[in-house]
Amino acid sequence: MVKENFTLRSTSQRTAVDHTDATITITFDPSGVFIASKGGIEEEEDNDEMTDKQENEPAWNFRLWGSSIHLARHLESIFQDPSSVPDCVLELGAGTGLPSIVAHKLGCPHVISTDLPRAMPLLYHNLVENITSNNAPRVKGEAPDDDVQLCCPSGHLLQDEQVSSSDEFMCSVCDEDIEMNALVRRCQCCNFDLCHDHCLAAISSGNVDDLPLWFQIDFKFRREFGHSDDINSFQHVFPGIPSTRSVSLLSCDWTSDTDRARLQSAIQSKLSCSSSGKILIIGADISYSSLSVDALMMLLPKLASDLRNCGSSMHSYQVRILLMHQVRSRATTKRLLNALKATDWRIGRRLIEVSTDSRAGDSAVDSHEEKEDEQEEEEDGSATLDVASGEIVDNGIYLIDIILD
Repeated sequence: MVKENFTLRSTSQRTAVDHTDATITITFDPSGVFIASKGGIEEEEDNDEMTDKQENEPAWNFRLWGSSIHLARHLESIFQDPSSVPDCVLELGAGTGLPSIVAHKLGCPHVISTDLPRAMPLLYHNLVENITSNNAPRVKGEAPDDDVQLCCPSGHLLQDEQVSSSDEFMCSVCDEDIEMNALVRRCQCCNFDLCHDHCLAAISSGNVDDLPLWFQIDFKFRREFGHSDDINSFQHVFPGIPSTRSVSLLSCDWTSDTDRARLQSAIQSKLSCSSSGKILIIGADISYSSLSVDALMMLLPKLASDLRNCGSSMHSYQVRILLMHQVRSRATTKRLLNALKATDWRIGRRLIEVSTDSRAGDSAVDSHEEKEDEQEEEEDGSATLDVASGEIVDNGIYLIDIILD
């Protein structure tokens, strides 16, 4: 895993950012497949289009996508107008959390960052590094209890097993071969193996700093907050500065009615004393497959309707949705556009960039600054297309802006 700096350019008095707080450091995996090589999941084949199965691999949560970078830059642009800063930003499928962190630093009073339970460790780590000034709970240099339960990256408990003569084992953390008849702690479901001699010895001593960074992040998070059952309903609030501001981290499965209710409740709690009731729902690269499009379009209308209907007669909520969508499959993109067309929302889409990599965003964060500057200077009205018309550009990254009347 690597760290990249994202430098905010919005350092005027109109935002909450000053020059000493304008750099965001994001930890992520540049290959996007570190769990694929560490957890027994076969690596993706080099096809032009990915299948739903390939697109849903857990490792993709740990990539810093180009769509996230573009969404963060777009928030910088629109938040320069103080009247455009909402009372609450809800990010769906936050991944590394870059847009959520940018929204907080640019003055949004309340930010709710959400993703699947398996994404919580890295998302929490990045929020701690950039929001809390090192005040959030950490686990470092402490030996775990004797009965500590270890998990694979998907949250399954590891069980002791002895390597038989007919099996070949390699540690999923340190990549060392595991000798015959040696003990290994493993998850059979994910084919995830943890060696006793090196990794478990390091964990037992509390010195995990020599193990890979991704494992340190995952281990320390689960040590602090629990394991699979606890993380499935995980919720944590980082107090902001001043205390009237906050960033919340919430595990969320879009297909769950219970989790949709948790999202609505979290937003309502933040807006109870708001001045305008403006809600901005954002998502970068969360419509990457037919399955994700169907789940997203099942969530958004219900959530938006619930939020608008829960306002009082004196104060109604205003809901806006910003999606950054990358075209990986024309069929998936058409599925998304047709689903949006079926709503009564006011929708516009604009081509932001044509990616040179159909699977990933550029890992060099600051390399986008020059392109973004050029795009901001251009005022080409033809770039804004109706959701139901205009060509679909392969590998194009589109901004979809939705206003709910």
